Parts: sequence; structure tokens; C-alpha cells
Amino acid sequence: MRSVDLESIHVPSEEDETVRDYLRSRDSLRLDLGRNRQRLMKFLLRTCPKT
Repeated sequence: MRSVDLESIHVPSEEDETVRDYLRSRDSLRLDLGRNRQRLMKFLLRTCPKT
């Protein structure tokens, strides 16, 4: 392998990892909130009589 074929890589710091974990958790919670909101709306439409 020639040295011109090598590429540098970035090893994330512990702080970078923490931020990435936080952002992934936040995104997961946001998606869960949307799904649960949709489930609640479907449930209410099925069970509550129209007025």
C-alpha cells in the first residue's frame, strides 16, 4: 500500500460521543412522541362518540 492511498480518520473524543448519544436519544424520543400522539388520536377517534 502506498502512502498516497492512506486517508486520515477522526477518532471522536468522549465529549463528541456524549453529544452524539444525546442527539440520538433526543431524536428517538421525538419519534416516539409522534407515534404515541398518533396512537392516542386513533384511539380517541375509535372510542369517543362524535358530538
